[in-house]
Amino acid sequence: PYRRASILPPETIPFEYVDQIGHFAIRPGTDGALAVPAGFVMPELIEQVHRAGRKVILGVGGAGSYSAFAPMAADSNQRTTFVQNLTGFVVDQGYDGVNIDWEFPQTAADRQNLSALMVELKAALDATGQELGLSIAVTSNEQRGQWIDAQTITPLVDHYIVMTFGYYGAWGSESGHNAPLHPSSGQSDTRSVDQSLRYWAETRDVPRSKILMGVASFGLWFDSEGLHQPFSNSAKADYKDIKPLIGAGYTRYWDSAAQVPYLNHDHGPGIWTYDDPQSAGLKRDYALASGLGGVAVWDMTMDLVAGEHEILKALALEPT
Repeated sequence: PYRRASILPPETIPFEYVDQIGHFAIRPGTDGALAVPAGFVMPELIEQVHRAGRKVILGVGGAGSYSAFAPMAADSNQRTTFVQNLTGFVVDQGYDGVNIDWEFPQTAADRQNLSALMVELKAALDATGQELGLSIAVTSNEQRGQWIDAQTITPLVDHYIVMTFGYYGAWGSESGHNAPLHPSSGQSDTRSVDQSLRYWAETRDVPRSKILMGVASFGLWFDSEGLHQPFSNSAKADYKDIKPLIGAGYTRYWDSAAQVPYLNHDHGPGIWTYDDPQSAGLKRDYALASGLGGVAVWDMTMDLVAGEHEILKALALEPT
């Protein structure tokens, strides 16, 4: 996803590594209106993406968007107005499709209302006569996943973007990997990228070709003594800010079971869990071997080190 023109001007986007750019994000407003942040409209971004022969997808929603989606989707009049406004915005601005990122439906009514929204939006996009795509961002959590009606939604969308990161965080009681490909050795917690992707592919019967693995270019810090230990404080940082810590107070280690790196502080508590080019390469190989549709990175401003997008480059390379 693309957010910060101040960090990554459109003309510097590494198009050699990507097929699509997600422009993030607007939200549902009141009474079916669109809530468009100041400065969000960027015709120069869309022109640059199209000039490079790539597509640009409009992101709708994001973290904390429940209160924006739920009342709109529950009201048939608001929903119709929202779909009309959103479709018009997509056409007027020149986007190539829409990604719906409702975080997160949590009731049976939400599930039904999201399905209704997706059905209506798909019909409206198709009615434009343009080849406009539709995708949906979904949770990596099985409990939350129950509120997605995959049977209805799967035929409507090009892709499910599974947010396979954030397996541990400030909300938890112990530290752990942000995005373990597999569970750590000896841990009873089986949550992992592999587990989440198999949930959508096998339990929810989503074709693997429609699944995109989410890859995070950010990491998590915990003030714990090591992995899977109690902590009091937590923080986030971009990969580009985590990498320089290696050899500057932190030492890098590799979890061969989880297939991700982590940093331990050299002089006391403190641990960073994150992805780097090595783990991104393994996730790329997993996606290819599993027949997934690809990977989706959050976000492309976070991995820029000395002029190189290290995570994106690793994901784009041929398997080793």
